Amino acid sequence: MKKMMKENNYIVLLFKRNHLPVAYTILSSLKNNTLVLLDYFAVYPSYRGHGLGGKVLAHMKQELQNYDGILLEVENPFLSDTETRYLKERRIAFYLRSGVVHTYFETSTQNVPYQILFYPIQKKELTMKETKEGMDAFYSYFFPEEISDIRLSYAYKKEGKEK
Repeated sequence: MKKMMKENNYIVLLFKRNHLPVAYTILSSLKNNTLVLLDYFAVYPSYRGHGLGGKVLAHMKQELQNYDGILLEVENPFLSDTETRYLKERRIAFYLRSGVVHTYFETSTQNVPYQILFYPIQKKELTMKETKEGMDAFYSYFFPEEISDIRLSYAYKKEGKEK
C-alpha cells in the first residue's frame, strides 16, 4: 500500500455524513491502464442496508468516468465454508443489483479464490482477453514474484462449464 500511495497509484474516496466518515473506497490505478481495481470498499456497519453502498458505487462511477471500468475481486462463495458462503453470496448479489457484471473469470492469489467482476463505465463489457490482461497488469504490480503461479490459477467459467 505504501508503494501504491508513494507512486500515486491509489484513488481514495471518503464518504461522510454530518462530518463523520460512513464509507470509503480505495482503488488501484496503474499508469497507461484504462481499468482500475477496487481494493477496498467499506460501509460502516450502522449505515449498511440503507442504500448507501449503491450510492457509493454510483458516485465512484461518476468520479472515474474517464476509465473503461472497474475490476472487482470477490471471494468465491462456492469454495467457502457454509458460515462465510452466505455473506460472500450477499456481497456478489449487491454488486450485481448495482450494475456490476460477471466476467466469468476466476483466479487465486495467496491461496484465496476469487471471482472477477466488472463495473462498466466507458465500456459495457470486457472480453476474456481484456479481463486477463487487466488482472495481469495489477497482479504483476502487486505480486511480481508470484505472477506465474497466479496465471496458472486463471480459469474462465460460464454456465458452470470451464472454458
